[in-house]
Amino acid sequence: MVHLDGPDLYVLNKAIAPHRSLFEVRCMDGQMQPNVPVFDPHEPAFSVNDVIVDTCMEWVESLWQRLGGVGLPAVVFGEEDYGTIESKSLLP
Repeated sequence: MVHLDGPDLYVLNKAIAPHRSLFEVRCMDGQMQPNVPVFDPHEPAFSVNDVIVDTCMEWVESLWQRLGGVGLPAVVFGEEDYGTIESKSLLP
């Protein structure tokens, strides 16, 4: 999800509402969409949520750099404390 920060969060977030979700995983007709690995939730060898968040943070950082930072500072983080690092600053 994209979260904006500024003087009027309601207006900012409403303006980007249709585009806030970068991606979502859903179970449709018994299939994961998009096709992501499924792990046993009771016996994971590692934190699947941490791996997903860490990978997404790297992906967003690489996109941000390719776009030249679009002239804005940004921070990426995993909600609900997921990810092995708390947050990562993206410079403009």
